[in-house]
Amino acid sequence: MVAVPCVAVWIMIKPVPGAALKPLESPVVAVTAAKSEDIKETLGIDFTKLSFVPAKDPVDAKTGQPRYADQLPETIKGYDGRKVRIRGFLMPVKMEGNEVREFLIMANQMSCCFGTTPRFWEFVTAKATGDAVPNLMDRPLTFEGTLRVGDVYENGYWTQLYTLECTAVGK
Repeated sequence: MVAVPCVAVWIMIKPVPGAALKPLESPVVAVTAAKSEDIKETLGIDFTKLSFVPAKDPVDAKTGQPRYADQLPETIKGYDGRKVRIRGFLMPVKMEGNEVREFLIMANQMSCCFGTTPRFWEFVTAKATGDAVPNLMDRPLTFEGTLRVGDVYENGYWTQLYTLECTAVGK
């Protein structure tokens, strides 16, 4: 079975003061199936679309490390391998001169260099696949690339759930 994404369009009518409303004979809803080539289009997402509350403790009893991927909702699993566009704040991790090669995309500045520790869905680990990224930390930027969804472990420790192979950065 192949899932076909659909696009629903709702038309809302704002009543005019003093005018009588006539009931609709049928709901005003148009549903069209997305074309298969539309699935390859860049998908605009935000951090709220990456968030979810695990139903059970995500920490593996044997390793003591988180395992979020087992509990991911199907909608979030569907982002894996998709070309996405997400807006956030850059936090450099690996630099070459004043250019950034590896970085975090943060949901907000409060979980950047100061403030609270970000929750697992409030950051995306990213690597520039082409040219390096300019070091622009103080303003929101738009990042594009292929999103990978799944627990990532380095040296036996959980490091991230979301990884972006970043191909473009815009203001």
